[in-house]
Amino acid sequence: MTEDHRLLWIYVYTFQGGQFKFLRSGDLPEATFALAENDAYVYCDRPVCKGSRCKFNCKRGFTAYSWCNQHGLWKHSF
Repeated sequence: MTEDHRLLWIYVYTFQGGQFKFLRSGDLPEATFALAENDAYVYCDRPVCKGSRCKFNCKRGFTAYSWCNQHGLWKHSF
């Protein structure tokens, strides 16, 4: 990213709350976020439980927001 065209921040909204990551000029347009135990979502595309005593609940609806100094607010739901 350059000073003329870059992301200023990335925000991830989850079931347990949200997290901001602020980016500096020259950083890659990416960030790593820690998820809480109740934010598990990685198995939503396939069954992971066997039998009727499964306690896993698939969660959908995470949203990531970012702010670009040229294009404004970006939103991606997954």
